[in-house]
Amino acid sequence: MRLFTSKSRHLIGVDICATSVKLVDIQRQQGMFHLKSYGIERLPEGVVVDKLLVDTEAVGNIITSLARRCQVADADAATAVSGSAVITKIIDMDMVLSDVEREAQIRLDADQYIPYALEDV
Repeated sequence: MRLFTSKSRHLIGVDICATSVKLVDIQRQQGMFHLKSYGIERLPEGVVVDKLLVDTEAVGNIITSLARRCQVADADAATAVSGSAVITKIIDMDMVLSDVEREAQIRLDADQYIPYALEDV
């Protein structure tokens, strides 16, 4: 997937770390990237503990506040998760499978390889 397609000329980047949330608003104009706005807001104590996000509602409120302060409007967002939270598995599938069959195959493989309940992933 390309971040900036012909339809998408606007992207929001969000970074959540142990102490803060950072937001950037990037636009592509005439082939050049422009930083339209950015913001950083500290996280309250206890929101992230041992690199684990404990209070998702507080982080969501901070992201909303940053978006409002940076005057972010309608846009796609790019974010990432830390290495310890990432599980990568390549699943070979037949091209003729329907969407329902693909989803069933992914669920079967996920049950086998992901050590968490699928509802939590």
